[in-house]
Amino acid sequence: MQSVIQARAFFETLLQQKEMPLSEVLTFFKRKNGRIDAAWADQFILRIHNGGALALVDDQGQASAYSADALKTPERYSLVLKNAAVLDEGRDGGYLALGVPDFPVEDHPPEIHCTLEYHSLLRVVGEKQGAERLAERVRAFSHFFAWQLSIKNLSVAASFFSRETPKKYDELVLAQKLQELEAIYGEFSYFDRVSVYTLYHGNGSNKKLFREMSLPKGVSRDARRGESEFYLVAMHSPGGTMIDAVRIALDIIEEEGVLRILNIEWYVE
Repeated sequence: MQSVIQARAFFETLLQQKEMPLSEVLTFFKRKNGRIDAAWADQFILRIHNGGALALVDDQGQASAYSADALKTPERYSLVLKNAAVLDEGRDGGYLALGVPDFPVEDHPPEIHCTLEYHSLLRVVGEKQGAERLAERVRAFSHFFAWQLSIKNLSVAASFFSRETPKKYDELVLAQKLQELEAIYGEFSYFDRVSVYTLYHGNGSNKKLFREMSLPKGVSRDARRGESEFYLVAMHSPGGTMIDAVRIALDIIEEEGVLRILNIEWYVE
């Protein structure tokens, strides 16, 4: 994946200055040979623009919608952050607002009682009854690990791993992985969207499936508890909406009554 560090530097500069000469904008989009990559600049600007966040102002003071044609004569234009709120829009949060039928709906003023639910498919292998308690255990554990990783408290983060993987995911390995990812994205800012997508609970949870948690030799199938994911966020809007992030998936088992991570996968998206 192409590094987005230069593009991120442009974005963060634009947030501070609110307006930049287009010729200056292009200096953030250089190939290794030093030449300007106008196609990359256009692609990134359109991604941020989101249909209404940015505008162009020409050398006569006339404002217009962003167009790639301006990149052909960048000395004539400035790029302006017109509406910062749009930077937070158009990015799928994964939530659904569902009306609650037990409550009446008021028209004047409008008032609707809803539940806000994260729209993700949870697969329960075994028994559904009582699985919600395990789901909360797995979610809280994943949340706690994500926080330790995001603040680079890596000695603590490494302690979350199973004794079956003592060398595979030690503090040094985690540090090297973060360094590798930050060479692409820049420094991570925070974590977001912790979710649980598989639980292994109760009778039948040890059955073999077409897609299931892979276990090393010596780890019992009965030890499986869940699979979860979260995002380490790099570039984000002023309001905290993630723009660039790494998705991290966890395989979680239980050892002597304590949840532990058996495996971790890093998805560059």
